[in-house]
Amino acid sequence: MTRVDRLRADGWEDCEYEECNGSGIAAHFCEESRDRCARGEHPECSNCQGLGLVPPDGMVYAATRKVFRGVMPAGFQIERVRAGLVAAARWEAPGE
Repeated sequence: MTRVDRLRADGWEDCEYEECNGSGIAAHFCEESRDRCARGEHPECSNCQGLGLVPPDGMVYAATRKVFRGVMPAGFQIERVRAGLVAAARWEAPGE
């Protein structure tokens, strides 16, 4: 079972930020820089960091409450926790 399969089994969803649609690539970039896209230079989506998946909101809120000890923080702090979950999933050792 691949990392993506395991994440999907845990409820992770396709990223829809910046029209990524689960590709992991910032779609707006190719509209602005066609030459670089033709060379294969595709920047990662800033939301899913190239993974193509994001954690469900419930997981993010649970992690946020754990990190911030029950106090619901501001939106930017929630996004920092979401980014941390994505980074951890992205750097998971292959085959584990």
